Amino acid sequence: MINFHQTWTELPQDEKVEFRDRVIAAVQEIYPHYIVRPREPENADVFFVGNKQDDVRITVPLRDLYIRFSSTGKTHEDLKETIFAEYTGMLNLADDAAIIEEMPEFKWIDVREFVRPQHVRNNELAGDNISFAFGADVSTALIISRPQDQLAYAITQEMLDSWDMELNDVFTVAMDNLANISDGLEIVGVKTPHDELWNEKGAEWSSTCLLLPNMRQLLAETFGVSRYRFGIPSRHRFYAWTDIDDEQRQLDMKAKLEQAMETLPKALTSTIYEVDAQGQISIVKPQPGETPLGEQGNEA
Repeated sequence: MINFHQTWTELPQDEKVEFRDRVIAAVQEIYPHYIVRPREPENADVFFVGNKQDDVRITVPLRDLYIRFSSTGKTHEDLKETIFAEYTGMLNLADDAAIIEEMPEFKWIDVREFVRPQHVRNNELAGDNISFAFGADVSTALIISRPQDQLAYAITQEMLDSWDMELNDVFTVAMDNLANISDGLEIVGVKTPHDELWNEKGAEWSSTCLLLPNMRQLLAETFGVSRYRFGIPSRHRFYAWTDIDDEQRQLDMKAKLEQAMETLPKALTSTIYEVDAQGQISIVKPQPGETPLGEQGNEA
């Protein structure tokens, strides 16, 4: 019996394997023409999907599916609906190897309105992805996210060359698109015991909105202070807060970010960032709970 009250990290290995096998059975039921099996018998974090021609092989992660499914009614139909929501774009690629080969062939006129920035963990980046560091473990990539694809495609230098576009120009369009889709994003929060704000609904671009100067300004105006801190534990969520000189407050927020990474899909980082009076972003150094570099030699 799987204890869905536990996070994926907390789940015992045998329960992870049980969930993986349930997912494999459901995927095979939905896509009977695919080859669906464990990647390795002991590996419960991913499973394998391939087509019968054996020219497309996809390794599918399970963590985010588990997080989504944990919040549903837990029936077999719930599982299949969650699989559709989480995997449709990825699994549809297995139908035709040519789709993968055509990914870099997008024309600029067709994708211009769907280009946007996206926070991505560094271990999820391919070598040819265009990206900018956003901390030690997260980068901001440029992607194409068209609703009809149900899948985002990373923008590469090869794409820029084919479009005869400069990176700065594409980045400007991407930021404009992000501003358009995030217009009206609802921010909620509390004032006691501390001021804290976050996005109410979790679109996959939500955490990336803090790249927008207008969003950072909106948070400052809502707080009524020019300096504050924020974290992006997931692509779907950001948290911002004041009281930045309260050491215990920073430790509490660090713990909250770490917990959110365990419970929200598309986990990013527990790094804490600060917005200064000019609206510029920097990484807090040292991070709460870390020893300043100059004091490391004094440790017992």
